[in-house]
Amino acid sequence: MRLFLIGLLLGFLTFSTTAQDVGILPGMPLDSFTQRYPALRQYEEKSRTQIYRDEIVHGLNGSWLYQFEEGHLKWFCYSFFTFNDKDLTEQNFNLCRDATLQFISAQNKKSGKPSLLKKRSPRFEKIRKKNTNTTVIRAVWETANMNFSVAYKYVEPNRGRSAYLSVEMWFYGPDHPLL
Repeated sequence: MRLFLIGLLLGFLTFSTTAQDVGILPGMPLDSFTQRYPALRQYEEKSRTQIYRDEIVHGLNGSWLYQFEEGHLKWFCYSFFTFNDKDLTEQNFNLCRDATLQFISAQNKKSGKPSLLKKRSPRFEKIRKKNTNTTVIRAVWETANMNFSVAYKYVEPNRGRSAYLSVEMWFYGPDHPLL
């Protein structure tokens, strides 16, 4: 039983960074997706359906969002945000950087080198002091089946909201250019 649960957990975590390996691609029919993953949170509005799922990926406690339009998967993303000053720490800054590099490494193995790769090596104290929007890392792949991007950002305080860190992965069909 214990090995079964460990196997189940590893299989679930593998889903996150290899979504295209298990057949989740833009254009996928909604009914095929919900047959595979029936117990997810769902929100419907007119011809649009959004499905949500929380998951810890590379140490980040984030969420997946799948956007279906007219019954087919239009795009999906994974996102992690820190939402308050107590989470805006050098440790979380480094965790986000390391997770982003792991996402990039996993995608490099599947799709080769990215079409675009921008990496800065700012120090947390410097970004925090400067307090402006900073893209720390951004990578983009454009392939025959899917376009993919990952970005790690420090977002400045605005309109009473504190500064935060964000890591986002976006997956689109090949008809949605990212460059």
